[in-house]
Amino acid sequence: MFVLAYVWQAGLDLHSPANARRWVNVCARSREDLYCKAAARVLRGTSGPIVFLHPNKGDHEITADLIRWKGHPPTREEAEAVARANLFAAPQLREGWAASLDGQRRQVKLSLPESRHLGQVGQLRFGLPAKSAVEAAREGTVYLVTDPAHQRDFFLPAE
Repeated sequence: MFVLAYVWQAGLDLHSPANARRWVNVCARSREDLYCKAAARVLRGTSGPIVFLHPNKGDHEITADLIRWKGHPPTREEAEAVARANLFAAPQLREGWAASLDGQRRQVKLSLPESRHLGQVGQLRFGLPAKSAVEAAREGTVYLVTDPAHQRDFFLPAE
């Protein structure tokens, strides 16, 4: 006898999170997601709206990328440095320049010529949120990196 069962599990709304800080905290509940756990720790020491650049892949793949970067599982401090490089104190990204929490300044372009649905910060491309999500972004925005450069879809900390 074959029985098919479906179990619904609450998960992240990857396309239009209502609150970026809450999104990071939910993401950090994953057993293995070092990246979101580090971002949640960094956010405890900051206030106001935030922009978070998140690789558009699973926690296992992100953790594997972090391990490849360092050659070992990153220490707490190393993971938090990566998180600061991918967090911005703003409700959303705007055309021009933006500084991440680690002080690195990067150029931001919205609506790229080849796709009006993509934006770019530094060398990383990300999907633009729906207009309704942008209008509701008073508390921050999560951007999913969709087209990584240099085989990495997050920024590294300043050396």
